[in-house]
Amino acid sequence: MAKGINKFEFSAFYCPACGKKTMDLPRPKSLIRQGFHRKKLYCPWCKKTYNCIEVRNEIERREFIEDWEAGVYEAEAQEVVE
Repeated sequence: MAKGINKFEFSAFYCPACGKKTMDLPRPKSLIRQGFHRKKLYCPWCKKTYNCIEVRNEIERREFIEDWEAGVYEAEAQEVVE
C-alpha cells in the first residue's frame, strides 16, 4: 500500500449568500478544522468574495442547508469580503 494515501480529507465550502458549494478543499488530517469554520473564498455564482462555511460531512451539510433556508446566514451574506 502507498504511504500517505489517507493523510487528507476533503471539506466542502458553501456560500452564505446563495447556499451553493463554492469548492472542495483537501485538508491534511492533522490540520482538520472544526465544522462551520469560515474561509474567505470567491463564489462563482454570486461573483463576490465571502467568508464561506466549511462543511466536513453529510450531517453538517444537511445542518448547513437547514440553517441557510432558515436565514441563519443572512447577516454574513451581507458582508462581502474584499
